[in-house]
Amino acid sequence: MINISQKFNKKFILLFVILVFFITATGFAVYFYIQYNAIKNNSDSLFKQEAVQLTQKIGQFMELPKEEPSVATITDKNKLKDQSFFANSENGDKLLIFTKAGEAILYRPSTNKIITVAPINLQTSQTSPTPAPEATPSIIKVAIYDGGKKAGLAELMKTKLSSTIQNITVITSNAQKNDYQKTLVINLNNVNNDFLKQIIQVTNGEISNLPEGETKPDADILIIVSGQ
Repeated sequence: MINISQKFNKKFILLFVILVFFITATGFAVYFYIQYNAIKNNSDSLFKQEAVQLTQKIGQFMELPKEEPSVATITDKNKLKDQSFFANSENGDKLLIFTKAGEAILYRPSTNKIITVAPINLQTSQTSPTPAPEATPSIIKVAIYDGGKKAGLAELMKTKLSSTIQNITVITSNAQKNDYQKTLVINLNNVNNDFLKQIIQVTNGEISNLPEGETKPDADILIIVSGQ
């Protein structure tokens, strides 16, 4: 009887230990699963929050597509330097990709400037690779003519452009007339349309040919600022 009781006790203890181990292991698994999902959800929330913050900042001086972009941070610019889109990138820059609109924006939070804007093609093909985003020329020459009666309009526009758009050099002068009713943007050297779009959005101007009587400057883009 004593031997039977001892064997029974040993089996009971062994089963108890196994049961405790199973419950503990299951508890840890459930705990880590819950923690993993919490971290994943928090990460998704942070990415969405960053996308909203970036679009709000950039949207102050540029019209953006009506969709939530994918956001990435440049962490090693040297790996990207051979791609023209990232030629002027710096570590810490933000890449916003609007997949539906097919548009990519490289933005620098430290200076609150747009570095590059380019169309993208995200459709894959077996016969041809996806082309890299088309980058604008490294430096764009912009001439600004004062076409209003109020002095200093060209200099004000120069300051606005220089603080918003990178990779430009700006010169100012006076137009032949001072009664322009609208700000005009003249593409003198077939500048990339996406870069021209930035100019138009910042200046609130409209595309035009070189007005009769105005001197063509040594520049890629001419902006004639109105007094209106």
